[in-house]
Order: sequence, then C-alpha cells, then structure tokens
Amino acid sequence: MNPLKSFIVFFSNVFFLNSYFIMLEHKSILLANKINTLAILLVIGSILFYSASKYSIQETFNTIYPRIPGWIELDDDVGRDIFELIKSRGFEYESHFVETKDGYILQLVRLVNPFIKPNQTLYRPVILAHGIECTGSEFLMNNPGYLNSDGTYLEWNENENLINGSETITNTLGFTLASRGYDVWLVNFRGTVYSLNHTRLDIDDPEYWRFSMDEMIHIDLPSMIDYILNHTNHSSLSYIGHSQANILMLALMSESDHYQQLVKPFIALSPTWYLTNVRTILVSSHILKPYLKLSPGPLFFRDMKTVRSVLSTLCSNRMIRWICYNIYDLSVGYQTSDIRVDRFPVQIYNIPSGASNDNAIHHMQTRSKGQVSHYDYGLEKNLLLYNQSEPPVYNVSRINSTHMAFFQAINDRISSIEGNIQLKQHLSKPLLDDYIIDKPDFDHMSFVWSKYSGVLVNQRILSLLSLYNFEIIESRGFKYESHMVITKDGFHIQMVRIVNPFNKNQTQHRPILLFHGLVSSCGVFVSNRFGHLDEYGNYIEYDEHGHANNNTEQAGNTLGFVLSARGYDVWLANYRANSYSSYHSLYTPEDDEYWKYSLDDIVQYDLTAMIDYILSHTKHSSLSFVGHSQGNTLMLALMSITDSYKDRVRPFIALAPSWTHVKLRAPISYISVLKPLFKKLRPQPFLLTPRGLEISREIMSNIASNKYLVWVVRWFVDLMIGFDPNVLRLDRVPVYFSMLPEVASSWNAIQQIDRTLGIVKQFDYGQEENMKIYGRKDAPEYDLSKINSSHIALYYSEFDSYDSLEDVNGIKEKLRYDLVDELLIREPGWDHLSFIWAKKLGELYQLIKSRGFKYESHFVQTQDGYILQLVRVINPFVTGTKKRRLKPILLQHGFQCTGTLWLIAANGTLDRYGNYIEYIVDSENRPITINGTKEVANTLGYVLATRGYDVWLANYRGSVYSSNHTTLNMTDEEFWKFSMDEMIHFDLPAEIDYILKHTKRTKLSYIGHSQGNLMMLALMSISDRYARKINPFIALSPVFYNLNMSSAIRAITPIKTILRAFPRMVPYSNTTRSLVAHICQNIYIRKLCFQVTYPFFGSFTQNMILDRIPVYLSSSPGGSSSWNAAHFMQMIEAPNGQPEYFDHGLWKNLEWYGQLKPPVYDAGRINSTKMALIYTSGDWLNSLESIEFLKSKLKVKLLDDYCVPDKSYNHLDLIWAKDVGQVVNRRILKILSSA
Repeated sequence: MNPLKSFIVFFSNVFFLNSYFIMLEHKSILLANKINTLAILLVIGSILFYSASKYSIQETFNTIYPRIPGWIELDDDVGRDIFELIKSRGFEYESHFVETKDGYILQLVRLVNPFIKPNQTLYRPVILAHGIECTGSEFLMNNPGYLNSDGTYLEWNENENLINGSETITNTLGFTLASRGYDVWLVNFRGTVYSLNHTRLDIDDPEYWRFSMDEMIHIDLPSMIDYILNHTNHSSLSYIGHSQANILMLALMSESDHYQQLVKPFIALSPTWYLTNVRTILVSSHILKPYLKLSPGPLFFRDMKTVRSVLSTLCSNRMIRWICYNIYDLSVGYQTSDIRVDRFPVQIYNIPSGASNDNAIHHMQTRSKGQVSHYDYGLEKNLLLYNQSEPPVYNVSRINSTHMAFFQAINDRISSIEGNIQLKQHLSKPLLDDYIIDKPDFDHMSFVWSKYSGVLVNQRILSLLSLYNFEIIESRGFKYESHMVITKDGFHIQMVRIVNPFNKNQTQHRPILLFHGLVSSCGVFVSNRFGHLDEYGNYIEYDEHGHANNNTEQAGNTLGFVLSARGYDVWLANYRANSYSSYHSLYTPEDDEYWKYSLDDIVQYDLTAMIDYILSHTKHSSLSFVGHSQGNTLMLALMSITDSYKDRVRPFIALAPSWTHVKLRAPISYISVLKPLFKKLRPQPFLLTPRGLEISREIMSNIASNKYLVWVVRWFVDLMIGFDPNVLRLDRVPVYFSMLPEVASSWNAIQQIDRTLGIVKQFDYGQEENMKIYGRKDAPEYDLSKINSSHIALYYSEFDSYDSLEDVNGIKEKLRYDLVDELLIREPGWDHLSFIWAKKLGELYQLIKSRGFKYESHFVQTQDGYILQLVRVINPFVTGTKKRRLKPILLQHGFQCTGTLWLIAANGTLDRYGNYIEYIVDSENRPITINGTKEVANTLGYVLATRGYDVWLANYRGSVYSSNHTTLNMTDEEFWKFSMDEMIHFDLPAEIDYILKHTKRTKLSYIGHSQGNLMMLALMSISDRYARKINPFIALSPVFYNLNMSSAIRAITPIKTILRAFPRMVPYSNTTRSLVAHICQNIYIRKLCFQVTYPFFGSFTQNMILDRIPVYLSSSPGGSSSWNAAHFMQMIEAPNGQPEYFDHGLWKNLEWYGQLKPPVYDAGRINSTKMALIYTSGDWLNSLESIEFLKSKLKVKLLDDYCVPDKSYNHLDLIWAKDVGQVVNRRILKILSSA
C-alpha cells in the first residue's frame, strides 16, 4: 500500500477518534454516535486504498458493487458535469478561459438563457463563487428542472410537484437568476476539476499545487472580475459567494479600494471569517496540518472524477447512504430534514472537486490564529516575503463598501453567529443587509441545497439584486455608480450616479441631483426615449418613428442622459422604501415600525443625507437640484425650515412644482375620503405591499404591451393624472408601467390628503403626541415665506391636472425672492407627467439659455387645429414694471427655417452686468469682441432683447417647433396639406392676436425675412385690421413679386406638380442636420458646403463667418410641407411673378375660389404707412426689379427704403453677415425708435 495513503488512513482514524472524545466532553452524544458510523466508511476506504495498489479504484469498486444489496436507480444528474447539467435544463453556456499572471488557466462558465441571448450583455453580470472542494456546479444541482418553451423556468420538488419560476422563486440559484434576466458567471478557482490547466505545469508537478487562499485572493479573483467586466463592457458586477468564496472577497476588499467599487453588491452566503466556533469534526483538522505540509499536492486525489463516481454510486445504496449523510453532516453541516436526500448522489458526484493541501492548511491556520492572515511560511520565509515574522493580517476594518449583505443561519456549524458578530464589529460601514435564518435545521450547505432555499435565500437575493438593476443606463452606453447612504433613522438610501465614459473628469461640473415624485423612483429620469452614446460621445435618441436626434445639436428628451452627455455630474435620488431604497437596519417591510414615516422624515433624513453625501463625495460646496412633483415639495419644505441648504442648492429647478392642491382637477382628489381610514389603521404601505406593487407593475406592463389594450391603460392614466397621446408616447407606456407605481407609506398619503385643504404641514400625530413632539397641539406648518433662496426656478403648465396654475401662483406669492427663472407651458395636453416623459421635452431651448437669456414657451392653437409655438426671449436684467413696459416685437423666419434664424449670427453671452458680449470677426477675419450695449451686435434677437424690446420668435406650422395638431399626427398626410395660404390666413393672425392679448397691447412691431415678409404683405393686402396692428413692419428682403430671379430655384420649378401630389416634404431629420453640420465642420470641406448652398441666395461669400457655417446648417432646414414649396414655385412661374393663392387645379379652384384660376394677393390694397424695406442688389432670390415693382404697386409712403450699398451682400447676409450689426441692425434700431 502506498505509504502516504496508509499514513492518511491511519491519522484519519486518529483524527476521528480525537473528535469523538471532544464531542463526548461536550456531552454531544448525538454527534458522538454519528462519528461511530465513520468506522464503516474507513473500513471501506481502507479496502479501496489497499486494492488500489494492485487495481484502479474503479476496478476495485466494480468488483465489490454487485455483492452489496440495496441499490436503487441512479438520478439522471449523477454523472453529469457542469456543462451537461446546464444543457439538460434547456440553457446554453459559454466557456471562457482566463490566464492568470502566474500561469494558471481558470475556466469561467457563463450561463446563457436562449430567450435573452441576443441581449445577454445588456444584463448585469453576477458571479457565483463556490467554496472549498466545490465548483460552479454547486449552484446548479438543488432541484431538477427545465426551461419551458415560453422562457419560464420550472423545477420539481421532492414530491414531484412542479414549481413555476414565474409564480414562485425556484431553489436552484444559478438557473433562477439566469431565468430572470441576469448574466450569470460560474467561476472555478485554481485546482478544481474545471481549472486544472497551466501554461507550463502539470497537475503531477508538486509545484502546481503550491498555492493557498492568498493566490486566489490576489490573482484568481481579480483576474476573473476584470475579465468579466471587460467582456461585458459593464462597470460593476454582483458577487454571490458561499463559504470560502466569502473569505476571498472580504480579503480582496480589505486590500483593494478598487475592487470595492467594482463589486456591488457582495452577497455572502455563510460568511466564514472567524472560525473559532466551528462545531463539526473540522474542529480537529489541525492535527493533519503537519502531514499535509510534508508533500504539496491535491487535498484528496488527483483522479477526482473516478472517486466522485464511486462515492455517488455507493451513497445511493439504501443500506449505506445513511453513513454518507452522517459523514457529510459531521464534516460540513448537512441536515437531511432540510436537504433533499434523493439528490445526495448528485451532490457527492460534484463534490469534492479539488483543492490543494496548502489551501486546507491555510484554513487550519485561520482557525488556530483566530483571524484571517496571509499564508504562514514559517519564520525565515515570512521575513523574506513579508518582512515580518508573522504573516500580515487581512484587515476588514479597511473595507469601506456599503454594498455588502450577510446571509447567516443560527445553526450553521461552520459559520457561527458569534463569529459573524465579531466580523461585523470590525467592519467600518453598516451592512446593506444583515439577514439571519432561524430555521433550526438550516445548516452550512442549506444556503445552496435547502428544500426551502427559494423562499429563504433566493427571494431575498433577488430583492437585493433588484437594487442594482440599472441595465437601462448601461444599455445607453453610459456607466453608473451605486452609492448607499444610511439615514439617521436607519433607512439605506440608494443614489445612482450616471457616469459618462467620455467625461474623464466627472467632478469638474457641479453635481445635479434629480429627485422623483410620489410613488415613483429614479427610473423616470432615464426612461423617456431609447438612445445610445455613439463612438464620438454624442447621445443619439430615437423618436416613435425611429428618427434619430443628436443631443449634441438639439437637446434630447431623457433628462438624465441629456445632462450626462453634456458633461454634468448627474445623481438620481430614491427616497425610502421604494424598490431601490427598501432596506432598513432594524426593520423589514413586514414590521409596522418600518412604515412609520411621513413626508417629514424624507425631508429631514433622506434629502439632507443625500445632499450632504454628494457634496462630501464630490468636494463641491453646492449642487443643482431638479425635482418633479413631490420631489419639489420636499425641497421647498426643507428650505422653509432651515437656511443651511439655501446656498448649497442652486439652482433649484422645480418641474411641476407641487405644494398645495386646492384646485386639484385629477380624480385622485377623491382619495381624501380615505383619510379617516388611514388614520385608524396601523402604519402600512399605501396602495399595495412592495410585492403586490411588483406584481401589479408586471401585469400592467404586459397589458400595455398589447396594441389594443394599451388604450385602456392610457385612459386609466389620463383619468388619474393626465395622459395626452399627442404629448406622451403611447409606445413607451409598457416601459413607464414597469417602473410605476412605487411604494409609499400610508402616513405620506395622509399628508398628501391634507394638502388639498390648502396647507402643507408636518405630520399630525394627534394632540397628545403633537405636544410631545412639537410642543404644541397642532402640527406646525411649512411656511414658504421663510425661504431665503434666490435660486429657485418654476416650470409649470396651464394644463397640469395635478398642480394647477392657482396652486403654483400660491407658491410664487409666498416666496420672498424673485424667481431665477419661470416657464409657463401653454401647450394643450401638457400634463403632470409631460415634464418627465413628453415627446418634445428636449426642446427647452438650450440655445437661448446658453447666451444667458431666459425664455417662455407659448402655444397658440389655430382655427384649423395646428399648435404653433412662440418663444419669448427674456432678458433677466429687465424685471418688474420695466418688463411690463417693453414693446412686443415679432420676428418671422423664412421658408424651411425656424425662430433660431434670429439667434445664431454669432456666438455671445450676457455678462453679469447685463451687457450682451458678442464674438465676431473683423473685415480681415480676425476675431474681435464687441459689447452689444455700446455697439450694435450681429444677432438680432439678442440685440433687440438687450435694447428694451419684448422679443417673440415665431415658428410656422410644420416646422420642428410647431409640429403638433389637435387631431392629426405628423405621420398623417392630411397634416401636411397646407400652403402659404394657411400660414397667411391662420398662423400669422393667431400669433399676432395671442401676443397682443398676452401683453395687453394694441400694436406690435414685426420684422420678417424672405417668406416671412411675403406672408405679412399678403395678410395686409386682404386685411386692413392687421395692417393697423403692425407698427412698424420691417421687411428684410421683401419677397413678394418674382421678376428676373437669378437663384437656382428657378431651374427646379417644374417639380411643383410632383410636390403637389405628395404634401409631405421628404423629412430632413435632426440626424441628417447633425451629419451635415459635422461634415461641414472640417475646414477644408467648409467652403464646399458654402458653395453648394449659396447658388440659391447670391454669388458672393466674403461676408459670411465661415466658422459659423456648421451652426447654420444644424438649424436648417427646419421643416415645412411640399405644398409650401410648390406654392413658392407657382409664384415664380406666374405672369409678372404675381403672388397668387395656391393652385389646386381647375376643378378644385372652382370649388375653393369660384374661378378657374387662383386669386392674387394685390399689394396695391395695402394701406399701411408703417413699412420699411431693407434689401440688397446682390440678392439672387429677390431681385431689384422685383422690389421696384413692389414699391410701384404700394400706394403709401415707406418709413424707410434702404438698399445696402455693399453689392456683395446677398439674401442671407441680411441676417448673418459678419458686419450685419453695423450695416442692417443699426438701421433697424433707428426705424424702431422713430416709429
């Protein structure tokens, strides 16, 4: 017999006898009796060892096997390796090999769910890490099961009853996670059967086995984590370890802050660390330590497969298996009342699976020293390796992670409660979850093999993992950080920080905290549209038609990503008890104490803790705050009770500012009848329990996914809080309902009801309790007049059914300081949820704000149902009575342009004194700076706003800012059936009337360019009433008659017949504009872009600022109909270039006009004496002959008739030339001042 094997057999007997006496000393008769059963196995083992000197173990066993009675049919899983187990369940797998720096080749097995295979990398990776002598298969063999054809994972319990994974939580952790969308990676540490390879060593080489836990801590674990993150392109992963795997992760975290940040969360199933209270025969394992040190090698056998095959078959025998159970129970804790005994042969086939002697010695060392330290090589080698006589200790007090959860059992005989208490005392941060299972027979192996692990373990794991489910962020190309803040009253509040991988200095910008509303979560700020970061760092979003929008050029709709893409440090809040902040240090959602919180607690604990944490973490002195709905209530309440945050929060931007609800129009107002009921009941969740809400979200999301039933859901939401499909995207409803509603407390609901009475006060506990808490019988009010901040901005809507104009005005009246910004949205259908999910949320005009100006959006509905958007430019330095005295002036753009035409001539900004500073070039193209207050700048919109005018920018129907209709959609052909006639008869009058009514004026000034003048001239020719309302009308390039046109447009007029047949013009998307702008940004291509464009407008290019060409091209074309273009071409071909009504054809003309040919617009009918014409001889689109003919038709004297002397000036130079400020704008100011 092999001497070493004989030695082991002998000392095994000594080892067990020693344990036997220890158990007797402690009066543990049950354990002592179990040890007696080991003698039988030792006899069998001795026979096998002896026979192995002549035959193989398998041959010996085959000889003995038929002679022993009691055999039963083996489970199908016996003999299956990890790959066969996976395939037998209907899953697929990938094998990944990681080479460590010391040459070991580790195999990672990735579970692949075939139902989500194409999107596997969208889901967050989860590592499942095994204990000593185990492999990744430890997490795959609890119950038999299979993946159903509909993607549901089904399992059979010991009674052959089917467990449906979509209804209850299944027991087998690996398959449970994979079936629920997680990207599961099963790791196999060095020396196990799946990681036996090495670049130069063989398993027969003693050198191969010279490794302890240190190598797995410092080499294996980091290598595997790095590989998975690199392969999946994720920034962090989840780690679930069992037994030894937790020692490895705790030790790694104790020595590396880097890996603390990468692992979120770390869930430790039976967190072995301090092994001083082990209650199995391993308590005496130290007596084997000297003999294991004699020869480095595998802990048991090299031929583990044969040994496992023999043992699994042997232990399936009815007469022998009770011996196997007892041995396992004595060794690691295996309770047959808790673990399926029929699965034991499957388990023993996979375990033991390989480890080194040094690994076992390291465990023995840990137990004897009472702490986890590096491997002890002895005095001499310790001095050489560690520079000290004793090996260094892994100091867990260095771990700063708040993302660790401990799962423990009161009767775990390996990882004792006492040892875990000692471990927790050494940790510097509180645990994410400290969970103790009090089931008496739940032992060390029960965490992975219990009959009840689905309910007791896996369900809680899924809840914890759900806190970190931010696939939506990573699916957009961003990364994220999860930050956990513990409030003073014990709630674990999670904030999510969006990380832009293209932003190398995340903290260079002041942080922005986005705070959601009631029954909501942070998801609302990242779910509006689908999009992604492209390879250049541009955030591209897609509308419901699949059209792409480049956020670099035009702000996208999804606020969280929009801000991050533009370089801001974005933090998403989650208040207590919602899905992302559901953990408490002392209570669970089943406890009444858990729900004893009101809005006051969120204000005083959650909000303050988050702000303090962010500022401390980023080292900034202040942050920006953007709230929605109740998120604003919280901040207003906080500012009303303390000045501590008035300078730490700036600005505070309130979207749908929610305070009192006296004029609440939503049916939710009727919830007030439930207040007496809520007051009588014990504290509890509002609406449903967390699990109930999770189920309801899933049901509603599934219903909304049906194209017919989604209208039912839409109707319900519209009834409750408002949902207009013209404003919100119907196809995104399933996404919205996968996030809403979230949980809240009944106490929070009570305060919500109180707000309908017109007062916001702290929670009313009743007179007696109020006296104890507040020192008064009634609850104190949150008084807005005590807010001392001058950094508040309110954005609200006329059509918000939840926060009415009256209630918002109530906020404004109580605030002591002027608002830093205010925006009233008048678009019909813009309701409470529109502030986070509207289709056109991105159109908040970053262009205006980037110059230091502010704006208002005003929506005007025409007689034929089009909704036009007027943008009012606000000079923040003009306030109060001065603001009310400003004279309104309407700027009307030309064909295929928008109001941005008047804002992009040059770059500039308002300085802190209110001066408009502009950056232009001189005649020799050298950059210069001008002060628009002293000189006349180039950008007419800002020039007028700084010179005392109330500037309104028009956007006619069909342009990108006026693309809504009361009944039609942009995809409807009927939407596009409009020509200039409709803009003349409907758009222009509606805009003029609205501005005059809103400003309480009788007249306004009008400046048009190109087609903007044709529209006004035509309107004046048919309406003296509107001619009298305009004073003055300044026409830049007054297009009306078309004689001797030099523009290339004349050559394409024959296509007007085709344009008439197809009303909708071929869309020129934001993506196309961005692409053209990007191409033309190149200094070599820029002139080519210029030359392609300018044949339509003029031959000379020297007046243009070439650097601005990409800006011009990114803002136009701005959208219009084919009929509009056909109408213009019709006028070019008309006799004498006569402007006519739209030609619908003979029969339609008879129907519409009562004549075969369309009527003409006759300039001779215009009676206004308040007109000024500014034009140029170099304009190819509007010739001098045309202008002279116009003047000859006019029967009135002009205020000004100015032809620019510079003959190189063309059509666009009148608004964009490098010296347009001096040449044109100065004259405009003179005309306006004299009118």
